[in-house]
Order: sequence, then C-alpha cells, then structure tokens
Amino acid sequence: MAISRILVYLACPYSYGETAPEEDRKENIEIADFWGKKLWSMGFVVIHPIRNDIYVAELISYEQIMKADLVIIDHCNMIFMCPGWQMSEGTKREYEHAKKIEKSVMYWQDYSSPKHSGSIFKCYECRVELKEVTEHGLLCCHLCGRRYKP
Repeated sequence: MAISRILVYLACPYSYGETAPEEDRKENIEIADFWGKKLWSMGFVVIHPIRNDIYVAELISYEQIMKADLVIIDHCNMIFMCPGWQMSEGTKREYEHAKKIEKSVMYWQDYSSPKHSGSIFKCYECRVELKEVTEHGLLCCHLCGRRYKP
C-alpha cells in the first residue's frame, strides 16, 4: 500500500465535554480506532487526537486540549468526521474551525453501505450484526456507528 502525503485529522467524539461515562469513552475509542485504521488502509496519514489527548488529560484542562487540537487541524490537509460528531461540542468546534480555515471535510457516511446475509443484516465494514435504532427505524452498527435503512 502506498502512503499518501495527505494528513487527516480524525474528529471523533470522546468525552462530550468530560461528561461521558467511562463505558461511552471506551466505545468512542473503538469507533475512532476503526475509522483510523480504515483511513490508514486507504493510504492516508492519520492523526488520532483521542489517543494523543488521553496522555495529556491529567496535565492540562479540557479547554487547553481543545485549543491544542485546533492547532493540529491547522497542520492537517483535511478532517474526517466520525459517527456522532454532531452530538459533541468538541467535534462541532473542530468542524467549524476546519471550515473556517478552508480544510477539506470527509464524512463517515460517504463510506457506508450494508451487507445482507440471509435474514441478518451486517455492517459492510465491521461484519457485525446491525441493531435496530427504534426512534429512527434504522439499523445501526454498534462498533463504527454506521446507520442503514433496512
């Protein structure tokens, strides 16, 4: 696999402003890891801020981490918006900053399509069984967050 010179910032919710329980934070790391690996396999060079931010969370405040992440975006070619980004104030700030400085934006939905196996629907990428999201009537992958119409 050829590695491009395109540096991609992986924008994925993590702590929801330090309010998310540990269980949700672990799931968010899994989602970010999945998309980071996916982008690497496509030849992009990926900056995974959650993995970086975990190391400094005990040293600096949430706001300082956010400011540092915006500096990292300044140096990237584009930003990739992971599932759930619209529900996180942090990822919304990252998105607005990227748009303001005219960075290219990629969205996880651009890489989604379901795979049907008998009467079980499976996520195209993760190969896990899809769960129904009752409030929208959609099927949802618990690992990568992709949503599909049944």
